[in-house]
Amino acid sequence: MELEGAKRHNIDQKEKDEIEAAADLDSYIDLILKNNSNVDEFIYLTPMKEGSDPYKLKLAKFSQVNKKDSGATGKKEPPVNEYYTISGKGLCHYKNGKPVEFIELTNWLKERETFKQIQNLQFFQKFRRWKTLKMWK
Repeated sequence: MELEGAKRHNIDQKEKDEIEAAADLDSYIDLILKNNSNVDEFIYLTPMKEGSDPYKLKLAKFSQVNKKDSGATGKKEPPVNEYYTISGKGLCHYKNGKPVEFIELTNWLKERETFKQIQNLQFFQKFRRWKTLKMWK
């Protein structure tokens, strides 16, 4: 029983972290839309999980995105494979340190809202279960 409670607590904490990260990003976007940020200002973002919701992004520090020498050991850590920058002009997607896509902020916000609406459709919520059942037969 204690294990189940601990497991439930971990999930709740994870969900809480995701909500806080989304709130931080949304707060920054609100500042941008209200013209309360500098023209040249941007922040780094990384995906919450690889291969999951492409719109679930969390704030990241430059040091997380641009990993160089790791101090006394002299070893180079590999850079983050995928990250984003967001500014008043839009969102830029980087893979392996190179820009691969740029989208204006208003368009990205519309796409994010549409994605959330599609995810809430019952068909897509149950698709994985249906697919598993169908393949099992």
